[in-house]
Amino acid sequence: MAVALLWLLGRLTTDRTYLTQYVWWVPTLWMVAAAAGLGLLGIIVGLGARGRGGPSRQALAVSCAAAIAVYMMAFEWRLRPATGRTGAVWTVVSWNASEAGEDSIRNQLVESPPDLAAVVNSPWGANFRDLLPEFPVVIHSGAFLLVSRSPVRRWAIMDLFIPAMEHGVPYGGRAMFAEVLVSGVPRTVWVIDLPSDPRLSRKAVTAKAAARLAEWSGPVYVQRDGGWQSETSERPGFPPPDVVMGDFNIPRGSASLATLVPGLVDAFTQGGHGDPASWPRDRPWWALDQVFLRQPLRALHYDVIDPQDGDHRLVAVRIQ
Repeated sequence: MAVALLWLLGRLTTDRTYLTQYVWWVPTLWMVAAAAGLGLLGIIVGLGARGRGGPSRQALAVSCAAAIAVYMMAFEWRLRPATGRTGAVWTVVSWNASEAGEDSIRNQLVESPPDLAAVVNSPWGANFRDLLPEFPVVIHSGAFLLVSRSPVRRWAIMDLFIPAMEHGVPYGGRAMFAEVLVSGVPRTVWVIDLPSDPRLSRKAVTAKAAARLAEWSGPVYVQRDGGWQSETSERPGFPPPDVVMGDFNIPRGSASLATLVPGLVDAFTQGGHGDPASWPRDRPWWALDQVFLRQPLRALHYDVIDPQDGDHRLVAVRIQ
């Protein structure tokens, strides 16, 4: 029962407080295994006499584990028949390619070319403009790579300066926006890469990130004369997004995410089914890589794909 109550506490509070975020981060499957294992162990070894309610208590624990498992499959993994999977007009890919080689990135993007791909933590020194001639637009700034088969009118990138350490060095996160012409309609895409430091309050991280994005003042790079020209932004702040994607280092369903994507819908809830976990790649437990959409955009299909290289799985979304 204690395990079930901890699980319920995590689901009700998520990361609204610093302490409960750590309970929330425990994967539901681990909670199911713990509750079921303890309950079955109690039944097998006969802990407690029937007169003291021992076996019934253990049976209750197993029942709670079963109920949590049903919830996990129905609402977290969304194991349901796929419906309405036709009519997609725009495919986007989000991938944290940390530890992946440039050849792996190229092969992944060329094998099933998306309309737009945002790759964070790509190799700094790689010449992706030559490696990806299949894409008319290739923007590589630092470790951020954006490729598009549709025209990009302007883009910008910024450091978020969140106090954090990553692999022993300071890393405060980065963000990028790009205005993409999709079937002639401008769509603003944000790409986010937040710090992974587990000591940080995720509520504080998203609040700081949102504040930095609102304070941004340029420069912005505009397509002109066959190249990118730096200009001063007309107004402060990233423009309102139609799509937000990237590595949030915050599990799907966390309350803190609403600070960064107010009014947007988790694309997995529209087009996903199955386990959405993306990290670590070889055996993912946490859905850290996510995509959010603003109406009228709608996810028709949401896939989590193993690229066979790097630390994260990638997310591919077909959008109507």
